[in-house]
Amino acid sequence: MKNLDRHQLGSLILILLSIIAKTSSSIVGFQSSEVGNYFPGYKSYFGEESFYDDSIFYALCETPDSPKSTKFCRFGLDRSLTNETYECQIELRTKNAKHEILEEIRVVAFDEYRVIIAWQEPEESFGYHMRLANLDYRDCVMSLKQFDVQVVSILREVRFVVYDNSYEVIFENWMMCDRKLCRVRIDLQGKLLAGPAAWFTISDDDMSFMRRAQQLSVIPIKPRSYDFDHLLIKQFKEQSFDARGSLLEANDTIKIVSILRDDGSKKQLINYRRSGTNISSSLHQFAYSLVHKLIGICYQLNNRIYCSQFDRTGKLKFQVQLDFSYTLHEMTMYNLPLDEGFILLTTECLSDTCDSSMKHEHHLDIISPAGDRTKLTRFDRMECSVPRPTKMELHFYQNTDHSYCLSQICYDADVFSHINQFPYLKHIATCFSKDLVT
Repeated sequence: MKNLDRHQLGSLILILLSIIAKTSSSIVGFQSSEVGNYFPGYKSYFGEESFYDDSIFYALCETPDSPKSTKFCRFGLDRSLTNETYECQIELRTKNAKHEILEEIRVVAFDEYRVIIAWQEPEESFGYHMRLANLDYRDCVMSLKQFDVQVVSILREVRFVVYDNSYEVIFENWMMCDRKLCRVRIDLQGKLLAGPAAWFTISDDDMSFMRRAQQLSVIPIKPRSYDFDHLLIKQFKEQSFDARGSLLEANDTIKIVSILRDDGSKKQLINYRRSGTNISSSLHQFAYSLVHKLIGICYQLNNRIYCSQFDRTGKLKFQVQLDFSYTLHEMTMYNLPLDEGFILLTTECLSDTCDSSMKHEHHLDIISPAGDRTKLTRFDRMECSVPRPTKMELHFYQNTDHSYCLSQICYDADVFSHINQFPYLKHIATCFSKDLVT
């Protein structure tokens, strides 16, 4: 446990009363012998979609010497704040016993105890069969959906959208969906509720967008609600060609944020360009929040952060520009209610290289709609250091006791390449108790 300094904010509407001693560290890092979670001959599967508040989901699956139509996996759940751990041993199967299960497995968090599992097998004529199941860790019961989707996309190009009692799968099948992305909606019993149906285009001139996209995210603007618009986030490298038509190396990253409507139309909110070749850096220098009936968006260019808040229809409420005297490494944000602005967390580099594995410091501030900055506290960033490249995820959520919590998750930058090695996953959740004062 770790106590942080208290700060009195006087007459501010939102004040920081205390930093609760609720910082909990959980290492599901199979490097450590004391947790006993390293199994020779197994491969780990998890990613940025495998986290829900303080819950971390992952799978350890066997790596047989020859292709098989079944795959034995240990599905794990670790809840850092409550110190709960679960494991379910599941055997995944192909629809056709003559087919092999392809290597990649997707583990998508649905809520604090349930996940969506996806795997694929090759289709004899064209594309892949995608199989989907829901797993509840409390009883280890897996509900296989009642149909199989034929997709063009490989599994890592498929997108998932989670709602209260169902979820959608977004994938490519241009013939089925008239050169648009397809959508299907499934309930937690595996029943098909809607689709497959065409939804939206992602690029008018390049139908292979999903293969070169660094990010394509679809998120309900009203959290977990199907009956509302969605936020569409696209990030990709700009393509340019020389006089002979050869593709030139693209250094500029373009990010576009839009409201995506049910009919596939879009309303653009943000469009900006970032120069440089550091993909992982550009992914971590953008943040959004959809709570309190607002769309909050921040992005970082050098040592300046630009933030905007919109209502759910896309009407701009305010924009602010924030300059920082220290070198910025990461940031995230969270909307506050009642037009109070937002919480902003920035990470100060404490080394010349500003490497993700180095020790840095977090700054927690409240930003008003006028751009005024109220400093709340500073605390150490979780160390994220292993011999291989790592990724750090930062996100806020509101706990059941209405405190604001920050999750810091460190994991392998490309877990899909580490077979029979030591996959790394570390998580710390820190909660900040706040009272709203009128």
